[in-house]
Amino acid sequence: MNPIQKILGDNLRFYRQKQKLTQKTLAEKSDLSPNFIGQIERGIKFPSPDKIEALARALAIESFQLFTPNPDQYDRAQPYLEQYKEIVAEATRAVIREVEAVKTGGSPGSRSSE
Repeated sequence: MNPIQKILGDNLRFYRQKQKLTQKTLAEKSDLSPNFIGQIERGIKFPSPDKIEALARALAIESFQLFTPNPDQYDRAQPYLEQYKEIVAEATRAVIREVEAVKTGGSPGSRSSE
């Protein structure tokens, strides 16, 4: 089994169990078979991209989370990631305001009237 299959299988099991879902329930929610879910979790099968998306939707996660090593660490970091996104968004808005000020003849740091 290659490392990606192992990460995918382990993460699929992690998120399924975290939500207290059986393989059968996850299979019903993702329109896959319970046997296939088990094979993915054991690293025997590797799903196609559309099946990965179906699994992610059924688990209410982003598909990349199925490939992130140590998903429990990702989950613990989530509140900080949200704060980081907001800080980056505010910094981006500030840069855009500065660029707009310069484009309209102002100087950096000055606010143009709106």
